[in-house]
Amino acid sequence: MRATIDGWRLAPIVESGVVNSGAKRIAKVPRLPVWNGNPYCEPGSVLYYPGYPGTGATIRDFSGQGNHGTIVGATWKKNAQGLWYIEHDGSASYIDTGATFQSTFRGSFTLKIWVRLDDGQSGLQFLLGSLNAAGQDKVSFYINATGNLLATYAANNNSIATETNSSIFSNGQETWHQCIAVYDSTVGGVGGIVLYFDGALQALDAVNNGDTSGITFDDFRIVDNLYIGARNNNGVADLDALTGDTALWQIVEGAWTAEQCINSFNRVKHLLGVS
Repeated sequence: MRATIDGWRLAPIVESGVVNSGAKRIAKVPRLPVWNGNPYCEPGSVLYYPGYPGTGATIRDFSGQGNHGTIVGATWKKNAQGLWYIEHDGSASYIDTGATFQSTFRGSFTLKIWVRLDDGQSGLQFLLGSLNAAGQDKVSFYINATGNLLATYAANNNSIATETNSSIFSNGQETWHQCIAVYDSTVGGVGGIVLYFDGALQALDAVNNGDTSGITFDDFRIVDNLYIGARNNNGVADLDALTGDTALWQIVEGAWTAEQCINSFNRVKHLLGVS
């Protein structure tokens, strides 16, 4: 059986030998990893879309929770490393996860997505989100027109936001980046929501600092499915949809630590061509 590393099958080691003075010198040259459809999934995951097998209108959930998604107006693509991802055209192209994740969003949770934007400062672009009819309950993860990363949350009409204190996305074509939002229901103050970019904890805005004071996570109620690449606004995809590519989508119950965030980035960055 071939060895695997985080779901990537390693091709056999290629050995070449040269006989020199009775000794055999061996050079071992490992080939590029090849996707084998058995992705690594962190414990506590309630959604994990690694993009396998990369065909059809259904994107399979490998978390074991059966939250298979439906692709709407978006297109499958494949990179040189064999990783399948989704191309969004900015015109209501998204993934309908088929689930509200209401119970998950009533406690601590972590959102993770890899993104490559056509323009990092082209306007509001939702990575994912859902908003109920009254607007009093919502979860949103997005980039604003100046390239700042934001995460918002509302439960029973009490809302909060967290935002990077500066632009992290550039004006123009971007490369692949990992974005993580950690919602910690146990904090009850500043830093209740924190952001990671390419594995690094980000400094937060003085006002939008993730202060969860006054928020009761258990009050969260929603009947609308979570969308990826757009926000589900009471059954309609917001026009502020993402233009670019997304990959390796994940939702985990529990607040990830800094170590978990950096490990998650380092584990798969080579699959996106990131050094």
